[in-house]
Amino acid sequence: MLIGTDIFHGFSVSMLHQRLDSWPLIMIGLSYITLNLSANHSRSDQIKAILLGVAFLLWGGEQLLPSSRIVTFMDEGAVTIFVVDVSFIIWGHLNLKDAVRLP
Repeated sequence: MLIGTDIFHGFSVSMLHQRLDSWPLIMIGLSYITLNLSANHSRSDQIKAILLGVAFLLWGGEQLLPSSRIVTFMDEGAVTIFVVDVSFIIWGHLNLKDAVRLP
């Protein structure tokens, strides 16, 4: 739906677009947190999932607010969580490869 309105309006930036664009990110964050809290995962996996959900909440939430120091902090927090999450994924894959090589 957003891509249709973007095409219609020539991809111009508008406050309405930002507000509409933020809700899918917020819903992804809430859904991901809820899903992982209801699943039977280890405590560390639940914490990682909650952090990733929070990153999406921050990303969506900061789009609803005017530019400020708080928004900058929210943006940096989301990026930091995404980087840490990807680092955990890479670390897990590296450990898995090492475990496969060992007899």
